[in-house]
Amino acid sequence: MAENNQKKNGCGVFLLGAMFSAVVIVGAGIWFFVTNRQAQQILSQQVNQIAEKNLPATDENTSSQKPQETTVPSKTNVVKTSKINTLPTGKTLNVQGSHPNGTQGRITKISFTKNSAIVKMEVTNGSKNTIELNHQGKGMVLIDDLNNQYKLAVPTDNPDLEILPGTTLKGEFIFPGKISPETKSLNLITNDKFGGNEDLSQIPKIIFFIPLKEN
Repeated sequence: MAENNQKKNGCGVFLLGAMFSAVVIVGAGIWFFVTNRQAQQILSQQVNQIAEKNLPATDENTSSQKPQETTVPSKTNVVKTSKINTLPTGKTLNVQGSHPNGTQGRITKISFTKNSAIVKMEVTNGSKNTIELNHQGKGMVLIDDLNNQYKLAVPTDNPDLEILPGTTLKGEFIFPGKISPETKSLNLITNDKFGGNEDLSQIPKIIFFIPLKEN
Protein backbone atom coordinates (compact mmCIF):
# COMPACT_ATOMS: atom_id res chain seq x y z
CA MET A 1 0.00 0.00 0.00
CA ALA A 2 2.82 2.34 0.83
CA GLU A 3 4.44 1.69 -2.52
CA ASN A 4 1.23 2.51 -4.32
CA ASN A 5 0.93 5.84 -2.50
CA GLN A 6 4.47 6.73 -3.40
CA LYS A 7 3.81 5.93 -7.02
CA LYS A 8 0.66 8.07 -6.95
CA ASN A 9 2.55 10.98 -5.38
CA GLY A 10 5.34 10.67 -7.94
CA CYS A 11 2.89 10.75 -10.81
CA GLY A 12 1.19 13.83 -9.36
CA VAL A 13 4.44 15.66 -9.03
CA PHE A 14 5.38 14.70 -12.56
CA LEU A 15 2.06 15.95 -13.89
CA LEU A 16 2.36 19.22 -12.00
CA GLY A 17 5.86 19.70 -13.37
CA ALA A 18 4.71 18.93 -16.86
CA MET A 19 1.80 21.33 -16.57
CA PHE A 20 4.09 24.04 -15.19
CA SER A 21 6.50 23.51 -18.02
CA ALA A 22 3.71 23.70 -20.52
CA VAL A 23 2.41 26.92 -18.98
CA VAL A 24 5.90 28.42 -19.08
CA ILE A 25 6.39 27.41 -22.69
CA VAL A 26 3.00 28.77 -23.72
CA GLY A 27 3.59 32.02 -21.81
CA ALA A 28 7.03 32.40 -23.34
CA GLY A 29 5.57 31.83 -26.78
CA ILE A 30 2.85 34.38 -26.17
CA TRP A 31 5.39 36.88 -24.85
CA PHE A 32 7.70 36.24 -27.82
CA PHE A 33 4.83 36.62 -30.26
CA VAL A 34 3.62 39.85 -28.67
CA THR A 35 7.05 41.40 -28.36
CA ASN A 36 8.06 40.25 -31.84
CA ARG A 37 4.88 41.81 -33.31
CA GLN A 38 5.65 45.13 -31.60
CA ALA A 39 9.20 44.97 -32.81
CA GLN A 40 7.96 44.34 -36.36
CA GLN A 41 5.62 47.33 -36.11
CA ILE A 42 8.39 49.59 -34.81
CA LEU A 43 10.77 48.38 -37.50
CA SER A 44 8.11 48.82 -40.17
CA GLN A 45 7.46 52.43 -39.03
CA GLN A 46 11.18 53.25 -39.14
CA VAL A 47 11.51 51.76 -42.62
CA ASN A 48 8.52 53.77 -43.83
CA GLN A 49 9.95 56.98 -42.38
CA ILE A 50 13.28 56.41 -44.10
CA ALA A 51 11.54 55.57 -47.36
CA GLU A 52 9.42 58.74 -47.21
CA LYS A 53 12.52 60.86 -46.75
CA ASN A 54 14.22 59.29 -49.76
CA LEU A 55 11.20 59.24 -52.05
CA PRO A 56 11.29 61.79 -54.96
CA ALA A 57 8.88 64.70 -54.68
CA THR A 58 5.45 63.94 -56.12
CA ASP A 59 2.81 66.28 -57.41
CA GLU A 60 1.08 66.18 -54.05
CA ASN A 61 4.30 67.03 -52.25
CA THR A 62 5.20 69.84 -54.57
CA SER A 63 1.74 71.25 -55.23
CA SER A 64 1.86 73.38 -52.12
CA GLN A 65 5.32 74.66 -52.87
CA LYS A 66 5.73 77.94 -54.73
CA PRO A 67 7.35 77.57 -58.14
CA GLN A 68 10.84 78.92 -58.35
CA GLU A 69 10.84 82.31 -60.00
CA THR A 70 13.37 82.85 -62.71
CA THR A 71 14.28 86.18 -64.22
CA VAL A 72 14.53 86.20 -67.99
CA PRO A 73 16.71 89.03 -69.28
CA SER A 74 14.67 91.36 -71.39
CA LYS A 75 15.71 91.99 -74.94
CA THR A 76 15.42 95.36 -76.50
CA ASN A 77 13.01 95.20 -79.35
CA VAL A 78 14.75 96.34 -82.50
CA VAL A 79 12.30 97.47 -85.03
CA LYS A 80 13.66 97.17 -88.47
CA THR A 81 12.32 99.80 -90.78
CA SER A 82 12.78 99.76 -94.49
CA LYS A 83 14.45 102.75 -96.03
CA ILE A 84 11.82 105.14 -97.33
CA ASN A 85 12.51 106.62 -100.73
CA THR A 86 12.29 110.38 -100.62
CA LEU A 87 13.56 113.12 -102.87
CA PRO A 88 16.09 115.58 -101.43
CA THR A 89 14.80 118.95 -100.31
CA GLY A 90 16.81 121.93 -101.50
CA LYS A 91 19.78 119.91 -102.77
CA THR A 92 22.77 122.13 -103.47
CA LEU A 93 24.52 121.36 -106.73
CA ASN A 94 27.38 122.44 -108.92
CA VAL A 95 26.35 120.87 -112.21
CA GLN A 96 27.96 122.48 -115.23
CA GLY A 97 27.28 122.28 -118.92
CA SER A 98 28.72 123.93 -122.04
CA HIS A 99 28.21 124.22 -125.77
CA PRO A 100 30.65 124.64 -128.70
CA ASN A 101 29.22 128.08 -129.45
CA GLY A 102 30.67 129.36 -126.17
CA THR A 103 27.56 129.07 -123.97
CA GLN A 104 28.27 128.10 -120.35
CA GLY A 105 25.66 127.00 -117.85
CA ARG A 106 25.56 125.93 -114.19
CA ILE A 107 22.83 124.45 -112.00
CA THR A 108 23.26 125.37 -108.33
CA LYS A 109 20.18 123.91 -106.65
CA ILE A 110 17.17 121.65 -107.12
CA SER A 111 14.06 121.43 -104.95
CA PHE A 112 10.88 119.38 -105.09
CA THR A 113 7.28 120.02 -104.17
CA LYS A 114 4.42 117.54 -104.33
CA ASN A 115 3.74 118.49 -107.93
CA SER A 116 6.89 120.01 -109.39
CA ALA A 117 10.65 120.27 -109.52
CA ILE A 118 12.37 123.65 -109.24
CA VAL A 119 15.83 124.14 -110.74
CA LYS A 120 18.00 127.13 -109.94
CA MET A 121 20.23 127.80 -112.93
CA GLU A 122 22.37 130.46 -114.61
CA VAL A 123 23.48 130.46 -118.26
CA THR A 124 25.98 132.83 -119.89
CA ASN A 125 25.93 133.47 -123.64
CA GLY A 126 29.54 133.44 -124.81
CA SER A 127 28.73 133.69 -128.51
CA LYS A 128 28.31 136.76 -130.73
CA ASN A 129 24.65 136.03 -131.40
CA THR A 130 21.49 135.95 -129.32
CA ILE A 131 20.64 132.44 -128.27
CA GLU A 132 17.48 130.72 -127.09
CA LEU A 133 17.29 127.92 -124.51
CA ASN A 134 13.59 127.13 -125.05
CA HIS A 135 13.03 127.60 -128.78
CA GLN A 136 9.37 128.14 -129.72
CA GLY A 137 8.48 127.85 -126.05
CA LYS A 138 8.77 124.06 -125.90
CA GLY A 139 12.40 123.01 -125.93
CA MET A 140 13.56 122.75 -122.28
CA VAL A 141 12.69 119.52 -120.41
CA LEU A 142 13.60 117.36 -117.43
CA ILE A 143 13.91 113.61 -118.04
CA ASP A 144 14.39 111.22 -115.11
CA ASP A 145 16.16 107.88 -115.10
CA LEU A 146 12.75 106.18 -115.30
CA ASN A 147 12.23 107.89 -118.68
CA ASN A 148 9.54 110.23 -117.42
CA GLN A 149 9.56 113.68 -119.03
CA TYR A 150 8.59 117.00 -117.45
CA LYS A 151 8.23 120.13 -119.58
CA LEU A 152 9.23 123.60 -118.45
CA ALA A 153 6.52 125.94 -117.19
CA VAL A 154 7.08 128.64 -119.78
CA PRO A 155 7.66 132.13 -118.32
CA THR A 156 5.33 134.69 -119.87
CA ASP A 157 7.89 137.49 -120.04
CA ASN A 158 10.52 135.46 -121.91
CA PRO A 159 8.97 132.24 -123.27
CA ASP A 160 11.95 131.37 -125.53
CA LEU A 161 14.52 132.15 -122.81
CA GLU A 162 16.51 134.51 -125.02
CA ILE A 163 20.00 135.52 -123.86
CA LEU A 164 21.83 138.40 -125.46
CA PRO A 165 25.53 138.03 -126.33
CA GLY A 166 27.81 138.38 -123.34
CA THR A 167 24.96 138.35 -120.81
CA THR A 168 23.82 135.89 -118.18
CA LEU A 169 20.33 134.56 -117.53
CA LYS A 170 19.63 133.58 -113.93
CA GLY A 171 16.46 132.23 -112.40
CA GLU A 172 14.43 129.38 -110.98
CA PHE A 173 12.91 127.16 -113.63
CA ILE A 174 9.78 125.20 -112.73
CA PHE A 175 8.93 121.78 -114.21
CA PRO A 176 5.38 120.74 -113.26
CA GLY A 177 4.73 117.10 -112.50
CA LYS A 178 5.08 114.70 -109.59
CA ILE A 179 8.61 113.32 -109.60
CA SER A 180 8.78 109.68 -108.53
CA PRO A 181 10.56 109.07 -105.19
CA GLU A 182 12.39 106.24 -106.95
CA THR A 183 14.18 108.73 -109.18
CA LYS A 184 17.95 108.64 -108.75
CA SER A 185 18.97 111.18 -111.40
CA LEU A 186 17.64 113.72 -113.87
CA ASN A 187 18.77 115.27 -117.13
CA LEU A 188 17.91 118.88 -117.87
CA ILE A 189 18.06 119.48 -121.61
CA THR A 190 17.83 122.79 -123.43
CA ASN A 191 16.25 122.80 -126.90
CA ASP A 192 15.62 119.07 -126.72
CA LYS A 193 13.71 118.93 -130.04
CA PHE A 194 15.36 121.60 -132.17
CA GLY A 195 18.77 122.18 -130.64
CA GLY A 196 22.11 121.44 -132.23
CA ASN A 197 25.81 121.20 -131.42
CA GLU A 198 27.12 123.47 -134.18
CA ASP A 199 29.59 126.23 -133.26
CA LEU A 200 27.28 128.94 -134.61
CA SER A 201 24.04 127.42 -133.30
CA GLN A 202 21.63 129.94 -131.80
CA ILE A 203 19.49 127.20 -130.24
CA PRO A 204 22.17 125.24 -128.41
CA LYS A 205 21.34 121.83 -127.04
CA ILE A 206 22.97 121.47 -123.63
CA ILE A 207 22.53 118.50 -121.31
CA PHE A 208 22.96 118.86 -117.55
CA PHE A 209 23.19 115.64 -115.56
CA ILE A 210 21.67 116.03 -112.07
CA PRO A 211 22.42 113.26 -109.52
CA LEU A 212 19.86 112.91 -106.74
CA LYS A 213 21.02 109.81 -104.85
CA GLU A 214 24.41 108.27 -104.40
CA ASN A 215 23.13 104.66 -104.43
